[in-house]
Amino acid sequence: MNFCYKSLVYVFLFITTLMLHAQIPNAGFEQWTAGNPDGWVTTNIIGLGTPITQVTPAHSGTSAVRGEVITTAFNDTIPPLLIGGNFGQGFPISNRYGSLTGFYKFSPSGGDVFIVVVLLYSNGSGIGEGAIYISAANSVFSQFTVPIDYYTTDVPDEAIIEITIVDTTGSIVAHPGSYFILDDLEFSLATDIQEGFASGVPVEFQLEQNFPNPFNPVTQIQYGLPHDSEVTLVIYNQLGQKIATLVEGRQTVGYHTVSFNAAQLPSGLYFYQIQAGSYRKVMRMMLLK
Repeated sequence: MNFCYKSLVYVFLFITTLMLHAQIPNAGFEQWTAGNPDGWVTTNIIGLGTPITQVTPAHSGTSAVRGEVITTAFNDTIPPLLIGGNFGQGFPISNRYGSLTGFYKFSPSGGDVFIVVVLLYSNGSGIGEGAIYISAANSVFSQFTVPIDYYTTDVPDEAIIEITIVDTTGSIVAHPGSYFILDDLEFSLATDIQEGFASGVPVEFQLEQNFPNPFNPVTQIQYGLPHDSEVTLVIYNQLGQKIATLVEGRQTVGYHTVSFNAAQLPSGLYFYQIQAGSYRKVMRMMLLK
């Protein structure tokens, strides 16, 4: 994200859990140095503001991380931003994970949303990603899941996790006072490789990675409906502003493809979100001109 300011059976299960957590630096936010969680880059600025702080009680352990949109003495707004990995450059992994989970609380102001983004790389090239937008207030620790979609058959060797709050209206970066509390991040085990659509009728709702990606300026977005549904497919920029509505209305069961032409838009990161009944999913795409 770009903002103005610039991680015998019982024994086996126990070890497996440690290995999963070990993939994410300081996944329970227990270790802190000089006011920052170890293994994560933040938007904390010495002498200006600390949107990222250590808090209790936690979902487990002794502490969690709190991210709050703050206003400085100079009336600048600083959103909370966490980027996993030293210097924000990501951290090594060695498995093809299916999702990222964690536990959160969220208190929004205005149209703010809590966003978690996962990017996976192999030899420096992007091979998978996932994102989730959470807009509803939640005062007790609840689990979220970010499904990860792959667009190659490679096994990732590096991951980046980005966590922040943004305003969906685009009028400001975010509303001061909005905050999240986050704890216990964990990657799931690998899922089956999915490449393209099968023929016939989908057995569940699907949203695929756009192709090509990155693109210039036209890309295709594919999705599947297991039954006739009211569908909305919307494009957002990285500030959460709605850019285009590609689909809005009732569509028939089956696989569908829609084109997105970004000829009038600047290069950058964009999100596309599908809503079909109770199914909702968000994915990322990159426009490079």
